[in-house]
Amino acid sequence: MNYCDRMKLKIEHNSVRLRLSEEDIERFVSEGALSESCSFGSGMDLIFLLEVGGSSLAASFDDRTLAISIPREMSDSMTLGGGIGFTRIHENDDGSMLEIIVERDLGRRRK
Repeated sequence: MNYCDRMKLKIEHNSVRLRLSEEDIERFVSEGALSESCSFGSGMDLIFLLEVGGSSLAASFDDRTLAISIPREMSDSMTLGGGIGFTRIHENDDGSMLEIIVERDLGRRRK
């Protein structure tokens, strides 16, 4: 898999965007989770994880892992229904808001 075919992470202010290639979506469907990492050297990696689970959208950051959990029905709408993705506002435990965007990378569609 080349770099362009991997899940991409964009963080801007209080929003997190995950962009999935067709290959990512296939792996997500078969495994129920998808992760990538970005190395900053000396064992310092930022890991970002998308997983199916729970009854509502959830986001957490622990140690060096940004995890986004989505309910099965949201996952199915994108993976089985061919949807482009979704955007939701997640209320953090301190009351702040985080916009979570998970979308299909339309620029990288296979023929």
